[in-house]
Amino acid sequence: MLKMNGRYLLTVIVPVYNLENNIEICLDSILNQNFDDLQILIIDDASTDNTYNILSAYCKNNKNITLYRNLVNKGVSYCRNLGLSLVDTKYIAFLDGDDWIDSNCYSKAIQKLEKDNCIDIALWNIQTVYSRSQCLKRYFYEDDNTISNSYALNIFTRSINSNIYISPLLGNKIIRTNLISKHNIQFHGYFYEDDIFIFKCLLFANQIQLLSGANLYYFQRDDSVMHSFSESNIIEFYEVFPSFRNFLIANNLWNGNENYFYSYYEKCIQNLLILLHNSSFKEHEKRNLLCIIFKQFYEKTDIKDYTKYCDLRLFPL
Repeated sequence: MLKMNGRYLLTVIVPVYNLENNIEICLDSILNQNFDDLQILIIDDASTDNTYNILSAYCKNNKNITLYRNLVNKGVSYCRNLGLSLVDTKYIAFLDGDDWIDSNCYSKAIQKLEKDNCIDIALWNIQTVYSRSQCLKRYFYEDDNTISNSYALNIFTRSINSNIYISPLLGNKIIRTNLISKHNIQFHGYFYEDDIFIFKCLLFANQIQLLSGANLYYFQRDDSVMHSFSESNIIEFYEVFPSFRNFLIANNLWNGNENYFYSYYEKCIQNLLILLHNSSFKEHEKRNLLCIIFKQFYEKTDIKDYTKYCDLRLFPL
């Protein structure tokens, strides 16, 4: 596999599919960073609109952009993994093609990472954008702070109550490349795959840097995957978490991390139920899907083990 030349410090991986109306603001936000030691690796996933022509023009006019195009649509996981296989820089960032970032995100993060080799991940604020006039702060850090991976796992999995939390979104993070390559962390093409990817990164990291005064703008389209819901999503969900549990056990990582696992498992099940509630299905369809959620839970969950760690506040006795 062709490797990139390593002249830069940071590679930003941007998977793209049919984003002719959004991709320019994404790329402009990267190109206009007050940090220029970066290259942009774009993987176009066989777009059928004008996206590829827009990308080609950007590539022609910017020497630090490399563009790949899949001949057939292979999904965002394939695109991100392809990007990971091509990276030859010290740091990696991801940004989805319909999101954008403040111009100081990468400089603030790299400054902290370069200063302290114990910091493996740097991350910043997130604002969810629904329209030009509607924006919601979801994850916000008032001060810069360096935290341990155990505390990061606590606030990521919501094992403890806190005034701050960590999002599974990829676009507000820079990660040391050797953290990913050493532990062979990849995407596996399932519902909640970003969550497991970030869970693993936090698990293996030394310290995590929280940054104030910089933002990811996470754009929620009406046709976003997080706005859709199906039986296949449920099936995939209950493949992902038992598989991750088996990974932890097989790698002697279960003991000491089981509480994090079940806390996050519960959080994601709650999110699954919220997605179902907010879906456009008719009532009888929702009830059928609810039945599948419960059926899969009892088939795929070690109930005896789960009851050791579950939050009893969810089950008033």
